[in-house]
Amino acid sequence: MNAPALVWLLAWLGDSDTQRIRGTEEAPLKEQNRNCDILYAMQAMLTFAVLVSLTGTALAQSPPAAVAPEPTPFYAGVSDTASMRAIVEQRAARADGHLKALLDVQGARTVENTLVPYDRMGLELEGALRMTRIVARLHPDESMRMAAEELGQGLQRKAPRSS
Repeated sequence: MNAPALVWLLAWLGDSDTQRIRGTEEAPLKEQNRNCDILYAMQAMLTFAVLVSLTGTALAQSPPAAVAPEPTPFYAGVSDTASMRAIVEQRAARADGHLKALLDVQGARTVENTLVPYDRMGLELEGALRMTRIVARLHPDESMRMAAEELGQGLQRKAPRSS
């Protein structure tokens, strides 16, 4: 059964039938309650079937390409301000590459050519921002904290804003 037919069936089994069953004077009260319970159960099962069928069609679409997790800790290779700046700039450059791919799309927009580059850009920027925030707050060396604060402010201007 397709989704519109299930939605119609749910509407047909809606409140008007519940009121009709409750309103019958001939059936004893226990029978009326049993009929309502059966009706509610049928309505719940059909609602579940509609949700499963709609979710199944949404999940049947091709999933976006998976983003590989970082193989090393985010602070690996950070020993001084120059190394931290290099790592942050590398991540920012990769984010710029994803932004360029996003803007260079010709033709129809799809999950693969629009949302995947956008998500990857956000992951790169967030990874760099996360490192600068942690170093700016926790590193024992004042020069590292100041450099991380400066790098973080530059990255925040690039980060996409969620509305």
